[in-house]
Amino acid sequence: MDTSTPVVDLSTPPKSPPAAAPSLADLATTLDSYHNDIPGFVNSLVPSSLSEAETTLNTLLTRLSILSQDTSSALEQSIHDITRTVPRLTYDLQFMRESATSLQSSLSSVQTSIRGPALAPTASLDRLSHLDKLKSRMESARDILREAESWSTLESEITSLIQQSAWTKAGTRLAEASRSMVVFQSTPGEYESRRTLLVSLQNQLEGALAQALSSTSSPETLAKLRPVFEMIDREDEFKEYYFKSRRQPILDEWTATDVPTLPRFYSALLSTVQAEKAQIPLIFPSPTHILSSFIQTTLECLDPSPHSRLAEFAEGSSALPDLIKAYKATEELASAIAALLDTTPLPSPSAPETPKRPSRRFSRAIALPLNPAEWETTLYEPFLDLQTSYPALERRFLANTSIPTSKTDPSRALLSSATAAFATADEAIGRCLAFTHGYGAVGLVDGLNAFFDEFLASQQQRALTPTTSTDELDFDSLDYSTEDWGAFQLGLHVLSACKDIRDRLEKFESKLKTSITLTNQPTASLGALTLLQQSPLNSAALQTLLANPSPLAPTYKSLAGFTRASQQFLQNIILAPLQSQLKEYSTLSVWSQPDKAQRRGDLQVPTFSLSPTDTIARVSEGLLNLLRVFEVYATDDALAFSIETLPFVDKSLFEAPIAPEVVLSTWVSSLSLSLLSQMTTTTLRQIRTLSNRGAAQLASDLAYLSNAVRALDVEWDDLERWKEASGVESEEEYRRRVRELPDGDDEVWRQVGVVRGWA
Repeated sequence: MDTSTPVVDLSTPPKSPPAAAPSLADLATTLDSYHNDIPGFVNSLVPSSLSEAETTLNTLLTRLSILSQDTSSALEQSIHDITRTVPRLTYDLQFMRESATSLQSSLSSVQTSIRGPALAPTASLDRLSHLDKLKSRMESARDILREAESWSTLESEITSLIQQSAWTKAGTRLAEASRSMVVFQSTPGEYESRRTLLVSLQNQLEGALAQALSSTSSPETLAKLRPVFEMIDREDEFKEYYFKSRRQPILDEWTATDVPTLPRFYSALLSTVQAEKAQIPLIFPSPTHILSSFIQTTLECLDPSPHSRLAEFAEGSSALPDLIKAYKATEELASAIAALLDTTPLPSPSAPETPKRPSRRFSRAIALPLNPAEWETTLYEPFLDLQTSYPALERRFLANTSIPTSKTDPSRALLSSATAAFATADEAIGRCLAFTHGYGAVGLVDGLNAFFDEFLASQQQRALTPTTSTDELDFDSLDYSTEDWGAFQLGLHVLSACKDIRDRLEKFESKLKTSITLTNQPTASLGALTLLQQSPLNSAALQTLLANPSPLAPTYKSLAGFTRASQQFLQNIILAPLQSQLKEYSTLSVWSQPDKAQRRGDLQVPTFSLSPTDTIARVSEGLLNLLRVFEVYATDDALAFSIETLPFVDKSLFEAPIAPEVVLSTWVSSLSLSLLSQMTTTTLRQIRTLSNRGAAQLASDLAYLSNAVRALDVEWDDLERWKEASGVESEEEYRRRVRELPDGDDEVWRQVGVVRGWA
């Protein structure tokens, strides 16, 4: 035998006379005191002699027998009671009977073992372990019997408690029943039947609670009802019942609301939220979260949806201002709600079931870099499609905006209309910033360019219509009528108005660029900005526009066209008498006059230069008189404005301020070149034939005209070509000169050769 193994020493005499058999509680306490020293514990129990052991065992046997009888009697009585009161617990009773039979068998086995002549030390430990298991099983059997008895009366108890409006007791009873469901998990059939009964009773209690909830508005009563819902796992249902009763007046208000009256609806909604801010902390834990959820679900329940109502309203051509008012009212509501959520108080200590930790509070300072609140996104989402469609809405609104026109002088009417047009454009900037916070800048700029283009086109047609002027002008010696000079004066005034419009446009464009650059530093709420940043408005085209130094370049182009039309209007008035002189020039009979035949014996008389025709003489005189016409207006800013857009003017020469004499000479030069261009490209090309005498007359006319315009410091290459080509006296000389011409420089010569019959 291994001496290292501790053994029980049965030969050691006891230190004290034998005592009465200890109770089971004493044995358990003694066993705990020995910790892991089992042999020592057994040695302390074993008597000094076998007779003493037998006496002890007989005592234990007696006690166990009595215990077995008592247990059997108790079990039989319980089985009898349950069988009588709960017929549906057949399976439970069968389980109890089998457990009791097993227990009796175990007890009989213990008794048989105890009656043996002696007990080995290890056998005693086995018996103690068996007794412990027996105790555990008996306790389990007792719990099962109690639960079975409890479930047998559950339905009748809950029905009675509901009738008595004892909500808390009913909730507590169902919560206990729900926790006891774990006992029946090993028997699926029983579990499902009890689960069905439990859910049915929970539904019955919920229905009764819902009626009680709908009939009260007292925070104290509601605070008592909420925990009952939690007991039956219906927290969300309580919240929905509460929300439904509180949001109904809002839903009723919405049915009578249209877009123009949206601020009135928001006022009612905000009043409700303010009331809930004070009441919710008395009923719910985490009041900020509950209040946010109330706002969110209320917005989602609006019928028809805000999106559909806004979309229907937006179909009107003048809907944009009202949509913007509605959007601004929405922003004001969001700001007011955010302020309420920032200051929502923590639940009062007297409120039921106050959580131990403070509820999480909403902070805009913390929320700015985060995602917006769900209620805020829901509030702004109905506007998103309309904001994305802002370019079309703005263009449609501008197209339907009428600019008032005056019946006064056309130039004054133009200035008055321009003032109204820029005021309208200013309003468009405000609309863009208010409705899209600058993200609709691309649509704004496109709309403004289209608006100004249409405005300038209509004003050009209206303003450049000749009218009789009352100005007294001393130009009687020229071939201009009073109507001509009235129209000239009108053209000057219109040109001056174009200059004024250009100055206003530069200031307006500067304001526009400053305004749309604010897109990079908006002050809108987080929810509004998040949706706009994620919308198609935040495109590459927007970034390109922000970097564009002249977003209104198309408008400047339209204004330049208007200005050129005004300048052309003035030139047409001045050149009209001269052009009328040239109208019949190509049909003069002199061009086809035959050469005089030379008779034999006649002396060769040298040919002297011919006098110019009356037409060319009058045209040349008219060109020379242009200096007199314009010197009166040389200091007029209107003539100096956009002088670089005059025909046949070198634009690079006009980057600095222009002196009055330069303005005068530039206008005269432009007018002269315009007339010469018309003459060489149209009038001279209409001559069908040239005899030698006709060619000589043409050469003389062109030389006279060339000298006249040179006096004005004007030269025109095609005029010189026509003069040289028409002055050739023989076909041989003509062909020689043509051969000497550079390539591509023979068009005029070819034309002259055709009319002279040489080409």
